[in-house]
Amino acid sequence: MTEEKKKVAEVSKKEEKTEAKEGVETKAANETEKDLPLAIKIAKAANDMGAIAKDGKNKSQDFQFISESAIKAAVRKVSAKYGFTIFPKQIKNITRYERTTSRGGTLYFYDVMQEFVVTDGKEEMIGDMMGTGSDTGDKAFNKAVTVALKNFEKQLFNVSDKSENDPDSETPPETTGTRGNNQQPYQRQYNNFQNYRQSKKLSKTQLENYAVEFSNGQKHTLKEIFESAKTNGVTKKWLNSGNYDSTTGAYIKQLEAIYKAEQKVKAESQNSQQAPDQFEDIIAK
Repeated sequence: MTEEKKKVAEVSKKEEKTEAKEGVETKAANETEKDLPLAIKIAKAANDMGAIAKDGKNKSQDFQFISESAIKAAVRKVSAKYGFTIFPKQIKNITRYERTTSRGGTLYFYDVMQEFVVTDGKEEMIGDMMGTGSDTGDKAFNKAVTVALKNFEKQLFNVSDKSENDPDSETPPETTGTRGNNQQPYQRQYNNFQNYRQSKKLSKTQLENYAVEFSNGQKHTLKEIFESAKTNGVTKKWLNSGNYDSTTGAYIKQLEAIYKAEQKVKAESQNSQQAPDQFEDIIAK
């Protein structure tokens, strides 16, 4: 074998050893990363993701945002690298309400509180996140669930584009009243969201005809509910519970005040002592 061929053979062997060593080191690194505690995996994944550019744009309101697909793509890479996954477990709360658009149409809203599980097969973390979706058709619920996952991933990995404003520095727009079903206010985030739906003064007839949709799908007007509360303990308990949205609560108080005022006027007109207030015990002061 010539001297030149010997040198080529030696270089080839060195390259093979280097490649083999790098392969072993890469495999060991991957195994080490996947053996980390789940909390550290998430922290490292968040660091790897870094800032994500705003790739979506809302044309009607002229603002940019980080799209769901961009977040999913980033999460997919780091979850595969560190060996964990995120999946929805259950929807804890569903609230449906409607709002009339400026053109007289109906815009349907859904608020969902979705539970998510983050697991690597050995450990798991469970967290809840709210999502809200609106649509004039039948896509509002799907949008709400999608937004819940997007928000959960953003909070879990501290997703930012480095230019997002702090929510506390912005004033939410005023909106009109809504019609909602009975629900539990579950956390400060949800209570703050309720402030978006401002109630307005209605006439007695409008208040009495205001329909409340319950979780079983049945609808009853406030007039029917007040009448039922006189003899039905369950209805009376619901009125006292406060398990309804802020708009419904405001309208209940307005109608109660009207009924009390009418009773007072009637009692004074009869020149007699005011009759016991039938609604005094219905709503706790």
